[in-house]
Amino acid sequence: MLQERKEKLYLRYQEMFSRLYSISICKKNEIDEVAYFIDNYWKKDHALVKSRVLMDWQYFNRVSNTYNFILARSRVNGEIHAIEGFIPTTQFDPGIQDPMTWGAIWKTRSNVAPPGLGMAVKMYREHEYSSPFASEVGISKDAEKYNQQLGNTIFCLEPWYMRNMYMHKYKLIKATALEYGSIVHKHSNIKTKYISAEAWRKSDFNLKGIPPFKSRKYYEGRYFKHPFYDYKALLLSDGEEDEVIFYRIVECNDSRCIFFVDYIGLGHVLGKSHACLTEIMKKYSAEYILFLCYGIDERYLIEAGFHNRWKSDDVVPIYYEPFVKQNVDIMCASRSKEIIWPSFKGDADQDRPNIIS
Repeated sequence: MLQERKEKLYLRYQEMFSRLYSISICKKNEIDEVAYFIDNYWKKDHALVKSRVLMDWQYFNRVSNTYNFILARSRVNGEIHAIEGFIPTTQFDPGIQDPMTWGAIWKTRSNVAPPGLGMAVKMYREHEYSSPFASEVGISKDAEKYNQQLGNTIFCLEPWYMRNMYMHKYKLIKATALEYGSIVHKHSNIKTKYISAEAWRKSDFNLKGIPPFKSRKYYEGRYFKHPFYDYKALLLSDGEEDEVIFYRIVECNDSRCIFFVDYIGLGHVLGKSHACLTEIMKKYSAEYILFLCYGIDERYLIEAGFHNRWKSDDVVPIYYEPFVKQNVDIMCASRSKEIIWPSFKGDADQDRPNIIS
């Protein structure tokens, strides 16, 4: 029923705008116009504008020789009046059969674009470049409204964090008198190992929990081959199961924190890894670990020593380019009524550079 409704809406919007606009995928020779559009109508000196390397890494489809942007171009003057970027997981592994597609930058020129053009672009992308899994990570209030109109499910990345209790002064986090001693952590014989790109390609890990829209090659392309960020991969093993955490170190105000940006596992090993995670914070002298995620059983997160920021008075920053000492929630939308997949900060474009030196 919902799919039929969306099909009718798509046809209606196409009929409304087909005379005034051509809506299509961005060709290779149009990307300079997209960069101009982003620079002038989205954000001046945006990272994607300043770095073609970042733009190509995130949006250039080397199979089709196009960029993953949908453009609405005026038939009157040829100008672009609306765009929507999207990131399928095949961007990092073209061999994935059932990819996830994340919506990304979505913008109309409000001074010239007629009402509804942004929706027409979005529906074109969802119809013409559909995939078995589709969601958006980090949506605005306007995008939340549109997703509700389409019948999509709204959810939020849950802000789980762990403070470094060996530190007496914090520069990044605003800490309250939260007590950490109320939980008994299981200090099992968990072994840890840092994984290089070569080891990731060659080693036979006993991994469970890789979703169907990701793959070993996806993680390699997304994290080991990032053009700017230095991601690290940590193997957690209890002798029976292996789990992997992808993370990066964030530095600011002569201090550090750790972002867990992706994770492979069912939570069984993570739940027994409190001592290991504490050692990681001590190793980097990090104030806290932040794990923005959805879909992991909270029992394992609590057992590992994480706390849900929604249940505390701490201020746990998530933005560092520039640094914003505030609590911010990352809202998401799913095309499915039942969200059956995990979501992380490393999904879509939430963990990308905002400042290019």
